[in-house]
Amino acid sequence: MRASLILPTLALSLCAAAHAETTTLQIEQAAIATDASNPSPGVNITLTQDSARTLADFTRARVGKRITLAAGDTVLTTATVQSPIEGTGLSLAPGINGFDGISAAAIVERLNRNRALTLGDAVESPPPRSSVFKR
Repeated sequence: MRASLILPTLALSLCAAAHAETTTLQIEQAAIATDASNPSPGVNITLTQDSARTLADFTRARVGKRITLAAGDTVLTTATVQSPIEGTGLSLAPGINGFDGISAAAIVERLNRNRALTLGDAVESPPPRSSVFKR
């Protein structure tokens, strides 16, 4: 009986992961962000009013869940939504390696050229397989 409950739950979980929702946010402007407390420049993004509403609705439905923001195929950030993100302004700080190894200036140039940012559900990857075996 227990296995019969686990398998449908696993199938539903895998199905949900395979159908992560994404949407495109339209950008009015992106600019380099400087902060005295962080030596690496970040990125400030101004969304259109419609995209700000889309972001608020998307994050309101995902409080407690993980989302990803990307510029093309470059992930800018992945975060757990603490509360709905409202307003037209976003500020993104770089990680240790910048934005997926790309400078803030290059990200700003890409965002201003494409005028788009991809917002989506973070798809959790399975844990890496270990090559160490217990004897």
